[in-house]
Amino acid sequence: MKLFLLILLFVFPFSTGCDNKKKEMEDRHAQKLKLMGSVPEILFDQMPDSMKQWVPIFTKVWQDDQRYRSIEDQDMLHRYEKEQAILDSVNLETVTKFIDRYGIPNYQQAGFKVSQAIKIVIQHAPLSIQEKYYPAFVEAVKNKGYPSVNLGMLEDRINMRNNRRQYYGTQLMQYKNKWTLYPW
Repeated sequence: MKLFLLILLFVFPFSTGCDNKKKEMEDRHAQKLKLMGSVPEILFDQMPDSMKQWVPIFTKVWQDDQRYRSIEDQDMLHRYEKEQAILDSVNLETVTKFIDRYGIPNYQQAGFKVSQAIKIVIQHAPLSIQEKYYPAFVEAVKNKGYPSVNLGMLEDRINMRNNRRQYYGTQLMQYKNKWTLYPW
């Protein structure tokens, strides 16, 4: 009995500390998502009125894309893989319908949040979707002033998934449980 109490005294504080750390991490994660939604669209006044309706939709798309992906705890992240996959499929449908109708907008056309949400959803899409929309991103960079850094990230992601070297050094991979730059 004394041994049990002694073990309980040593184990309980550590598990409580672990639980507190986990709770703090969950709180930070929730704050990040809330912040994404609360930051106003800085280019809203410059956008055409027809595009302003998309800002709240794509703000939610952006938040949902990061809903579980931005969790720092790997075990927790793995627990939510199915939920993230469901969100990804809904987001992908929204984004591809938008691209098919309007193309890839630059920041002045649709604002920062819409453009970022489109970029990040395509970054996390299946390879076939990335390759399908790659020419639209190239066109947007050439003719619409779309940020070329976003195209570079997509190129690197496509190359990485096709087991080719990346050009711009934007992609990381896990090697021996540490994040490292994918070869380039």
